[in-house]
Amino acid sequence: MNEPMQRLFAMIEGWGGKLERVNYVTYAEFVRARPLSFAPAPFTSADFGIFWKDKLFVYTDRVAIRPSELIHEMGHVFACLTPPRDLDTEEVDFLGWEYVLACAVGVDPVVWRRDNDQYMVTLPQSDGPVEMQALNDSEFAILMADRVFAAEKFGTIINGLPVAIR
Repeated sequence: MNEPMQRLFAMIEGWGGKLERVNYVTYAEFVRARPLSFAPAPFTSADFGIFWKDKLFVYTDRVAIRPSELIHEMGHVFACLTPPRDLDTEEVDFLGWEYVLACAVGVDPVVWRRDNDQYMVTLPQSDGPVEMQALNDSEFAILMADRVFAAEKFGTIINGLPVAIR
């Protein structure tokens, strides 16, 4: 396991969460037992998801999770007050938190950006959402500055570091 993943695992535990790697049969049983509280990670595979209320991350031994994927799901659990399926959940609200967390644990920002290239974002003063991969470097920098500022204002980044708010 690489160093960023070790740091992320430690953060999950430090923030009161739990990460479980299980076989596919056990994974399916988890999901079947509580289908309404389970939220799959749609941009990864059918083998990774979260139980938001329990701060539980579950994945199977059939997949290798990338740090960027885990960071995104951590955003749902630790930087958002509403569950993923809630209509009030806006993923872009914790995008700055994700970026700062990725940098803090040693994920290459270029890799994080590439891993999230399908993220729908809206630049300040723009006409509407676009995929993050459509942004040039200058637009990306503007977006990240805006999202980090919003995360600081919301209280999910304090003194330049990401924090858990639940």
